Amino acid sequence: MARGRKSTEFKKSSEYEVVSPQIEDEILEVYTELAGDEDLYLSQLPELFGILKIPECFTQDIKDCIEYYYDFIRPNADVKFDATNVKQYTTLNLINSYSLTSNITKIHEVIDIVDIDKLIRNLNRLIKFRNNYKHIFQSWELFVAAATTEEAGISIDKSESFVLNYKLSLPDLKHIKNALNLDHESQGKHSLGDSFLIDMLSCCTTNSRGDILNFDFNKPKTGLCVSIKDFAEILGNLGELE
Repeated sequence: MARGRKSTEFKKSSEYEVVSPQIEDEILEVYTELAGDEDLYLSQLPELFGILKIPECFTQDIKDCIEYYYDFIRPNADVKFDATNVKQYTTLNLINSYSLTSNITKIHEVIDIVDIDKLIRNLNRLIKFRNNYKHIFQSWELFVAAATTEEAGISIDKSESFVLNYKLSLPDLKHIKNALNLDHESQGKHSLGDSFLIDMLSCCTTNSRGDILNFDFNKPKTGLCVSIKDFAEILGNLGELE
């Protein structure tokens, strides 16, 4: 690298994963409302999300996994874990991320009781997404609009549903770079290299503990696409969400 030339580096916010006392109190209040003195089960998470008013675009993947577990896995005592089955693989990761189950790869060993510490860690992110939903959606809408211009060869659909369900691919992100003139150094600005985009994509795949963050059945295993939930994760890691 030439002397005096700065590199573009993606740095995660050190504050993003910190749980504020206000968020923890909100989670514990709803937890107590639903569970009382009993355990909270995975089957109750959709109701919990509803009480907390977390937008479905951030929870639908979790709900899908929970439904799949109770409708297709739990009732079948003979089912064996198949890592090549995307729905099984993703659902077991969801169970490991939210329940007392830990690093279990055998379906009959699943414990579907929610782990309160895991719940707080995960809901911390989802509540921040809820609190910043307007900012997330408007920013995401700009990215989707840039990726779906006529020059990109995609017809424009400005409906809210289209925006919420769109997934940005790596080619989309490269097109956005071109549209925003970030591909080349000019006017004192530095180029946004492909390595930066890959770092951004990787940061929304797992948290600092290595836990998977997105449980979308239709998301490629490579993770080389970005949904609005992934985008919210990126904004959080950039320090954009309070």
